[in-house]
Amino acid sequence: MKTPSFLEGVVVALVAAITGEILFTVMPWFVGRRLSILLIMSLLSLCYQLYLLRRAQGRTGSVSLILLWCIASFIAVALEAGIPLYLFIQLGFVWLTRSSYFRSNILGALADLGLHALAFSTGVWAYVRTESLFLTLWSFFLVESLFPLLPGTTRQVSNTVPDENATNPRFEQAHRTAMAALQRLSTRC
Repeated sequence: MKTPSFLEGVVVALVAAITGEILFTVMPWFVGRRLSILLIMSLLSLCYQLYLLRRAQGRTGSVSLILLWCIASFIAVALEAGIPLYLFIQLGFVWLTRSSYFRSNILGALADLGLHALAFSTGVWAYVRTESLFLTLWSFFLVESLFPLLPGTTRQVSNTVPDENATNPRFEQAHRTAMAALQRLSTRC
């Protein structure tokens, strides 16, 4: 898979901001303000993580990560955790997803954590200044869209077929050894 780009992140930011604003306009009538906030945070976090996992090159452990996210989110809601703690859990899982699937070293993961903190701060600043959920989400996800530009991003796996004329001596030696072992096994039977 191709790693996400900044422009994709801008589109994701716009979609998340519009979706969050529409849901927050409608949901409080049905489930109340607090539960609406928790559900919207969960939905946006889950959708963003699924987007990241879809764009990740290696998907090993993605089901476990989503299952762990579901368990942590459910426990936080069941224990009636405050909104800041719940937000911290959601942000932590997004950071864990990006660090696990898009970072090649610890410095990249720490840079991603710094970007996460900057995005959170930008979102809080936008909310304090405007009290608009749309601008809060837009600001947060817009800063988050910078993550492919950070150092320590895993490199894309090439989809090109290796040249048949180019040989790898170590591979050739291993191939000869394997063929000799198969020959010995077939003569014993």
